[in-house]
Amino acid sequence: MIDTRKTPQNKTESLYLAETENRHLKETVSILRDRMENMRIGTEAAVQKARVETYDEIVQLKATAGALRDELERMRFENNENVQKAVVSANEEIKQLKEMAAALRDRLEQQIIINQEERQALTLQSHNSLNHLKETIRVLRATLEKYEAKN
Repeated sequence: MIDTRKTPQNKTESLYLAETENRHLKETVSILRDRMENMRIGTEAAVQKARVETYDEIVQLKATAGALRDELERMRFENNENVQKAVVSANEEIKQLKEMAAALRDRLEQQIIINQEERQALTLQSHNSLNHLKETIRVLRATLEKYEAKN
């Protein structure tokens, strides 16, 4: 038995088979084109989506970086302000301590002068008392010698 599908019988049948095959090939090409176009559109959509997501992420990262930069700047400012306050406070405390030391030094010097004056006064008083006692002893001795000389 002869397979008529594989071997065309006449030219018309051969032409018909060729046209049918050509139509099938054109349909296949059209389907492949459609698939390629759909793949291209899908790829472009995926690329566009990735670009949008990347752009959104870049915007978010820039916003985060800006916020972090602002926070860092604020912290630096606060730190500088705290350091300045500490320096001012320390300088004020140093000034007060110096003034206190000077006042204490003045009081000590005044007390030393007062003590020296008191010591000098006591020494003078002691010296005067001693001289007075010596004079009293001399007078009493002279009186005693006169009394003994009379007796």
